Amino acid sequence: MVICSVGSAMAVFLVPTLGKRRLTLFSLSIGSVCYIIIGLIGVYWKNAESKTSWIILILYLSAVLSASAGITPVSWILVTEIFPAK
Repeated sequence: MVICSVGSAMAVFLVPTLGKRRLTLFSLSIGSVCYIIIGLIGVYWKNAESKTSWIILILYLSAVLSASAGITPVSWILVTEIFPAK
């Protein structure tokens, strides 16, 4: 919940500077890289050590932060552009 709030606050400042398209592509790229690395760790790293679980946790939280700073708020912005309040 805290990470999502921080990501949404970041989106408020990043949308005017980066734009919706760049922010969305950047967010999806970071999330994809994090999830691919998590998958590679799961396939190729057979011994489960405590540092492996920390790496997976940090990668997952990074993906959540990037999604809440990019793709999630941008989708709501696009909905409000398609269906305005008036």
